[in-house]
Amino acid sequence: MRIFITILFLVSFNIQLTAQSTNKHPKIQTKEFKVNNKNKLHKQLKKLSVFENSLSGLCVYDVKEGKYISEYNAELYFTPASNTKIFSYFSGTRNISKNIPVLFYTENNDSLIFWGSGAPTLLYQNFIDTSAYSFLKKTEKEIFFSNSNFQNNSFGTGWSWDDYEEYYSKEINSLPIYGNAVNLTVLPNGKWSVNPKIFTDSINVIKYSNKTRLHRNRRQNIFTLELSKNIKDTLHFEVPFITSNELTVKLLSDTLNKNIKISDKVMSDFSEIKTIYGINSDSIYKIMMLESDNFLAEQVLLMSAEKLEEKDSIKSSTIINKLLNNKLSFLTNKPRWVDGSGLSRYNLFTPKSMVEILNQLRIDAEIKNGNINKLLNTFPIGGKTGTLKNRFKNQPPFIYAKTGTLSNNHNVSGYLITKSGKVLIFSYMNNHYMHKTSTIKKQTDKILTDFYLYYK
Repeated sequence: MRIFITILFLVSFNIQLTAQSTNKHPKIQTKEFKVNNKNKLHKQLKKLSVFENSLSGLCVYDVKEGKYISEYNAELYFTPASNTKIFSYFSGTRNISKNIPVLFYTENNDSLIFWGSGAPTLLYQNFIDTSAYSFLKKTEKEIFFSNSNFQNNSFGTGWSWDDYEEYYSKEINSLPIYGNAVNLTVLPNGKWSVNPKIFTDSINVIKYSNKTRLHRNRRQNIFTLELSKNIKDTLHFEVPFITSNELTVKLLSDTLNKNIKISDKVMSDFSEIKTIYGINSDSIYKIMMLESDNFLAEQVLLMSAEKLEEKDSIKSSTIINKLLNNKLSFLTNKPRWVDGSGLSRYNLFTPKSMVEILNQLRIDAEIKNGNINKLLNTFPIGGKTGTLKNRFKNQPPFIYAKTGTLSNNHNVSGYLITKSGKVLIFSYMNNHYMHKTSTIKKQTDKILTDFYLYYK
């Protein structure tokens, strides 16, 4: 019995030591990395305790020299998270017109039938785009909405089912309205308001909860607002609603004060189908990239169907496959690409693929604009904007990059302007770590800052 107790104690003690070892914060290496010496750099990367028991890959390309200066696990596949949005951005810039298509329509003597294009701006508070609303409001014909061209699922392949009520997991559809979410505001006095107002009667209130929060039933558009006793500041909540054809026409009818009906008409005679255009597409890309907006990324991908004849059956996987087999055929390592936002862990990309597409975006920008300034400002800027606002603060802005974070995964890919003026394109991908993401970020930032300071 004593032997058994002793063994049990030793096993328990060993488990505790292992747990402490796993959870301790590794020391950030602060010495200068030999960025001009590929072999020394890679040896240093292998020794970093921050990346112990995890997977890291670094790929860096010198634009002026036209060569790779670092390829550390550059052709291994990683979960990209929101770095996937770089590919959605490429898709948008190659396939979407200067002004986004907001709807397609055809009409006869007394009726108008329209289809959604995937445009995310209709009655969405983040954009001032009244093009679709004004067009539908102005017509005196009987209006019919058809969703026959939408062949996609409401959620991306591989999305986590329990994210259904999170703001970053809005449903995908052909005609988003109000950003496909309920927006609720709670004042310090406990009074609240909701937009769209049609959901007012769908909200149940529970007073004197421990915390103020808004929940949604998993299978119905029924919401529960929990109100705490002491609300000090005005609170805002954004919770996705379940989309449907019925809800779309109900919301539109209520807003337009018109009776809109559902139709099952397919897009067939394309010579008779017209397009209504909305705001400049660049304004959508910028918010998508700076704020890492998943909803916009998914809808941008949907809008990327190239020809009107292809928009009769818009589907993310069809668009992705066509891109990979045509406009992205230059990639050395063909990715596994399944959604527009990067929410799915099924996505697999290599650092080299990230660098290659970033380089192509650079070439496109130089051909179109004569320089890459506009391209750089579309990405988060270190120390200034977007998801990099609070990073790289000790130097003048030199990083223009997209971050990508899921639990246990963090990546940064983009452009780096060195102190000597050289343009580098890089992708640093880190997967499957057990430390805090903040620790991974600190070490990543140190390495990239050394490229800025010491690469000539």
